[in-house]
Amino acid sequence: MATNKIIKFNLETRAVDLQEKKKPYAEIAELLSSESGEDITQSSVQRFFASREKEKQIAVAKSDKLKARVAEAEINTIDEAMACIGELKDICSQAKEEGDFRTAIQAIDKIYTGLDIVNKVLGKYKVSLPESNCGVNIMFYLPGNNRDEPKIVGAGHGDEN
Repeated sequence: MATNKIIKFNLETRAVDLQEKKKPYAEIAELLSSESGEDITQSSVQRFFASREKEKQIAVAKSDKLKARVAEAEINTIDEAMACIGELKDICSQAKEEGDFRTAIQAIDKIYTGLDIVNKVLGKYKVSLPESNCGVNIMFYLPGNNRDEPKIVGAGHGDEN
């Protein structure tokens, strides 16, 4: 297939400028011919713009396929995150049943972190939740403890007992 004369003589930018000025193909062909000293026909101009339109359609199709692949990857990531959150919920429930409230609280902390990440991926909000190591001690009265002696628990804070 022969190279279009507009491309061959590097007249693409000028042709596009003329098209943007709403010039008809016949006038574009005449102006390009006179400016370049080459014989540019109206059919050459038509073929040039038709091939550009086809290239745009191909680029859009490729872009749509890429967008679909990115969306699929995001869905898979969210599914995996939700599966991890489900496992953490199971750990939390089991820990509560066994009376291991420290592990239950740690699981809850991780659940909220996971939900925060999922919400960020989904674009639900832009504000971050405070991190568990923000220096705040959370006080809980655990069963069997004297209410006057609260048990301090949290991510690395307070007693390890």
